[in-house]
Amino acid sequence: MIIGFDVETTGLDFSKDTIIEIGAVLMSNDFKTVSQQLNLLVRGPQLSDEIIRLTGITQKELDEKGVEMDEAMQQLSDLCDQDLDGVVAYNAQFDKQMFYGEVARGAYTLNPRIQRMLDAPWVCAMEDAESNYGFKCWKLSHLALDKGVAVNPADLHRAVADVELMRKMLI
Repeated sequence: MIIGFDVETTGLDFSKDTIIEIGAVLMSNDFKTVSQQLNLLVRGPQLSDEIIRLTGITQKELDEKGVEMDEAMQQLSDLCDQDLDGVVAYNAQFDKQMFYGEVARGAYTLNPRIQRMLDAPWVCAMEDAESNYGFKCWKLSHLALDKGVAVNPADLHRAVADVELMRKMLI
């Protein structure tokens, strides 16, 4: 099984910015069968206007629907309750660094299931997919359209929707 993974964050600096949304999809190694899906808003610091514009996530939404990071990591660990062949993320370097930053801050490495996800091989669907090399723009939405995958602009920069878009593009 593979976990498709994406996060939305308060910024780009993994040493200080935090995760505000986690999208994770447990799927078959051929990306065709989805067995479980996780879509979580995570409470954190006040959102900047720029992040609200980019993601569409509002402070009210985080305050009312978000969970604490401990709860988010517990739910993610429940998803990792089986053998993992790997984690695939569209921009794996960014998502992995943000995830590692949160794990380190909260000492979540003590959870063996989270550790399983950390230890699994991470694959970047943007850089590691040779089929992307012939395209000029590697932005997820542009590349998906170039490959014939329908894109709903309202879903862009929402974690689980981005994972689903990536999954369809990989198929």
